[in-house]
Amino acid sequence: MKGIVLSYHSHNVSGGEYHNDDHVAFPQDLELINGAGAEIVSLMSMVEKLRQYKSGAQVDNDDQTYVALTFDDGPVFDYEDFVHPVHGYQRSFYNQMFQFREKWGSGVQPGLSATSFVIASPSARQAMARSPECGYTFLDDDWLGDRWWRRAARTGMLSIGNHSWDHVHPEVP
Repeated sequence: MKGIVLSYHSHNVSGGEYHNDDHVAFPQDLELINGAGAEIVSLMSMVEKLRQYKSGAQVDNDDQTYVALTFDDGPVFDYEDFVHPVHGYQRSFYNQMFQFREKWGSGVQPGLSATSFVIASPSARQAMARSPECGYTFLDDDWLGDRWWRRAARTGMLSIGNHSWDHVHPEVP
């Protein structure tokens, strides 16, 4: 059994190519994972499979490669499309997963899901959102807000996890 965890940043938009825009890389990786015969599973399912495997218990298929998808820092771009002022329209990770599901049907990658790791502290998120270092001062502070978490979790394709309390970011008091 092989377990792979891939992590993406939906605020990583500094070009229009695989290496500098995670909104370009992510759908390509979904196709690559699928084409390679790996199975996308939730992070919780991956942890459980690894625990079973390490304990010596029989797992479904010892030769199978499992992939868990994670998103870091919790910007709304994980769930909602947006327009970047320099690099244009960006389809959210959730909508890219939804598009993949529409293309291939629910029988292909039935466990398609991801965990978005968000920053717990509202004041830390606000300080980060206003920070020029984060690169999104052209948006209101809500781009790192929590208004989308509940709706995303209800989709069954996105789980919300705790990245950290404050990300130990230099702009956070």
